Amino acid sequence: MDSGRVARDTVRRVLTRGSVPALSDTVPAEWAIEPVDAGFNDVFVVGHDGTARPAVAVKFATFSEADDVRAGVAACRLLARFTSVPVPTVYAFEPDPADGPPFVVLEYRPGEPLATGYRDVSPGAARAVGAVVAACGRVPAAAADGYGMIRSLETAGESPRAVAAFEDWPTFALDYADRLYDEPATHDAIAAIAPAVPEYLREHRDRLPSEPAPAVVLTDFSPENIRTATGDPPAADADPMEAITGVLDLERARLAPRAFMAVNAEYLLTRYLSDPGPVRRALYEPLPFGPDVPARDLYRLLALGRSVGALPIWYEPGSEEYERRGAAVAAEIEAVLDR
Repeated sequence: MDSGRVARDTVRRVLTRGSVPALSDTVPAEWAIEPVDAGFNDVFVVGHDGTARPAVAVKFATFSEADDVRAGVAACRLLARFTSVPVPTVYAFEPDPADGPPFVVLEYRPGEPLATGYRDVSPGAARAVGAVVAACGRVPAAAADGYGMIRSLETAGESPRAVAAFEDWPTFALDYADRLYDEPATHDAIAAIAPAVPEYLREHRDRLPSEPAPAVVLTDFSPENIRTATGDPPAADADPMEAITGVLDLERARLAPRAFMAVNAEYLLTRYLSDPGPVRRALYEPLPFGPDVPARDLYRLLALGRSVGALPIWYEPGSEEYERRGAAVAAEIEAVLDR
């Protein structure tokens, strides 16, 4: 049974266009092609017929932009070259094929996710997120040019270099805030407070470092992006990168300060918790800084901005949870602005 949007024949066709080492000793007729139900776009896992483990994953940007996938491809290649993060090898990427949506062919990374979404995050899972955030900041400055969405990946010899859209971090941060807060959700409390945020950020622009050390930043990163063999977090005294089998779904990767990614992840991991302390402490354990980073309030406003526009995507408009979450987001924004 096909996914209903991209057919198996399309998967087989794109895989025959180039060399995929993981399938090199097979012929297309022998491939077992299975759709993955979870996710926004069409994803398939492909392996040798009759074997239990897939060899590659093929992801189609059915409802995403080619630029989003391009940024993820660049992030995979940067992290693979300069860090120990176990990202999948990229075998092929076509941003504008004539016969279908953009697609990327990736090495299959086995394992189970550490969590589903953000509602049941353990300190162990948060510690693993912190370890990945720490590693994402180990990309050397010479391999990253600019800030914002990664637009291209240049290669000089064997060393990749990512190029982003903005020359300095404050300019990108303000542009990002404008996009987050420009169309707030239909919620009275949010609509009342949202317009003040971009103005506040502009007033405090000089508190943002101009050219901080760039990291590969994912603004929607969660324990669901991290795989281990059993789905259990790495032990607190173990090297997390030895236990993590895969870090997946790097679309829309940006170049930005590692501290911003940490504060953003903290918001996402703790927003449903009545006692966020244990998860917050675990998140920062692998990092070279704690939660009280300079410009924390500004980074927190950028993190909250995700909920301002996405409220009707994440929750049913008009529902009790929609009203409650909207009121909570608005109250926190107001608290930051009043400090």
